Amino acid sequence: MNSEDKFKITGLWNGEPFEKIMEAEDENDAASTFMLFASLAHAQINNLNVVAEGAA
Repeated sequence: MNSEDKFKITGLWNGEPFEKIMEAEDENDAASTFMLFASLAHAQINNLNVVAEGAA
């Protein structure tokens, strides 16, 4: 993988479906960065799914 790849992040944000594209080093980096933002927003995240955009 490249140093920065694109990842598709889906799930429920406070019960509402969402889909975001994020650049990150790997799936774990994308998920942890997304969860940091969710924590700062005091959001509840359910059904989080992170996949490489080409694999989505």
